[in-house]
Amino acid sequence: MSDQPAFTPGNAFAWISPKRGLFLASADGQVYDPALPVDTMRWGSFSVTATQTASFSWPTWSPDGRWLAVFRLPSEHSRARLFTIEQGGVRSTELGELGDRIPIYLYWSPSGRRIATLCQAGNDLELSCFDTESLGRQIALASGTPLFFTWADREVLAFVGTNQGQTRLELFDPRAAGHSTVFPGQPGNFCAPLWMDDRAVYVLHEGGETWLSTAGSSDSEPHKLERVHGLVAMLPSPKGEWLARAVAPDGDGTPYRDLSLVSVRTGEVRPIADTSCLAFVWSPSGDALITARVDTDRNLIVWSRLDIDSGEELELAALYPTRDLGFYLRFFEQYAQSHQLVSSDGKHLLLAGGLDDAPDPDRPRIWQIATDGSGIDEIDEGLFAVYAPRPTDG
Repeated sequence: MSDQPAFTPGNAFAWISPKRGLFLASADGQVYDPALPVDTMRWGSFSVTATQTASFSWPTWSPDGRWLAVFRLPSEHSRARLFTIEQGGVRSTELGELGDRIPIYLYWSPSGRRIATLCQAGNDLELSCFDTESLGRQIALASGTPLFFTWADREVLAFVGTNQGQTRLELFDPRAAGHSTVFPGQPGNFCAPLWMDDRAVYVLHEGGETWLSTAGSSDSEPHKLERVHGLVAMLPSPKGEWLARAVAPDGDGTPYRDLSLVSVRTGEVRPIADTSCLAFVWSPSGDALITARVDTDRNLIVWSRLDIDSGEELELAALYPTRDLGFYLRFFEQYAQSHQLVSSDGKHLLLAGGLDDAPDPDRPRIWQIATDGSGIDEIDEGLFAVYAPRPTDG
């Protein structure tokens, strides 16, 4: 690791090294290696800890930026587990084991009390919830394929599919196992649902047509906002009633186009840009989107800042993404809700991979990129990085 990591104090973040070690950079500029054990056997008042190096994936910050949740990957000595770590790297807690399942994704509740996890179990995905105040307690919520979800205050809203092609949108209460509410209509061609203004936002398939729609938990009929044609991607604005949405007319695996804002209250549509893109994320300030598009000639990803009001686009970087970042981009509608690539002040973007104009672009590194185009700093070698949701005291 470099002696002087090039990051801006106040923007805490975490990253995964090429050997899948975990590093934390706190808001005061200190760098920590939590070095969590692979195996810990607890007997009464003492413990015996193995010395093998642990491997980690998907560091995820709590809403207040104080804690980090992370999967510790399975090894020949241990099953996969879920840990939380204090930002300073001093305290860590094992919340529970994941059994023989393969960890994929985790997402803190808005209160920071619970963590929902998504794991692969055979041919299905399994959605569960851990309680940070009740160690070892895990509540199974749903299984199926596909399976995407979001937090709806203290409940979990999930888009659940079956091998027979059936789909449903269901609201689960992790405080009351077995209690759930199914939303009206059959979910259509999209990934992760949203929760805005106490309503679910999802894509509805009805009568051969596809609609961007909303519904409350007690509604018998959804409210249709906009007719759409193709695969829909959408993310909520950090400020208010608007969501950013784009459509891939030819379906999965093709570029998104027609990037627009849609009001979840009125259905008003405000076009932003019609250039193709692979993914997009909001700047926390709400004044811009950061877009990623595939440059087929160079076989890499071009990242740009797109101004919401003017539609002006500023190219920031061209990057060969790591496998982790590529997976994030493939399912960005889910990961962007919980993993922040843009700093809380909107001034920097964290990416992992090889820069097109770097001396050795095949060596994956973490880059901090100024969103005004003023420069790029190398942080360290790494596979994935994520900002804390806001500046903290460290």
